[in-house]
Parts: sequence; structure tokens; C-alpha cells
Amino acid sequence: MTSAAPDPPSASMGNSRNGSEYDTNINNITVRRTKLCRSELAANDILRRYYVPRPRLLLRRVPVLRHCDAFVTSFTAAKFRAL
Repeated sequence: MTSAAPDPPSASMGNSRNGSEYDTNINNITVRRTKLCRSELAANDILRRYYVPRPRLLLRRVPVLRHCDAFVTSFTAAKFRAL
């Protein structure tokens, strides 16, 4: 009767579980790795900043500031004329 010797823990690598996780045994230390979705990668976070539409709230304030500057300029000029 011949039986195959079991593999040592360092030889068992890449055991698939549910298609999303697998364990790696190296010298009796288990490291669990999880597949990342494409949306979880750092490169997608950086690219997402460039493709996000800018808030229009800031664009609406620009004409208001121009009107305020024009009002202050007109008011200051009228004040100096009165003196």
C-alpha cells in the first residue's frame, strides 16, 4: 500500500475559495488575500477627481463679486466727490 505524502504547508499556495479569496501558507504563516474591484484601486480614485463635474455654486458667486466690487468702487467715488 503506497500513499502519497501530504504536501508541507509551504507547498500549498493559491487555494481558491469562492472565487474571490485565497490563502497562502508560507512557513505556517497564513496570509489572506482578497481580489480588489476596479473601483477600489488607487488609480481610479486619482482619475475620478478629474472627471467629477465642478460645482456650479462657485461659478454663480463670481458675477456677484464683480457687482460688489463695482458697487464699492462707485460708492467710494461718490463719497470722494461729496468731500
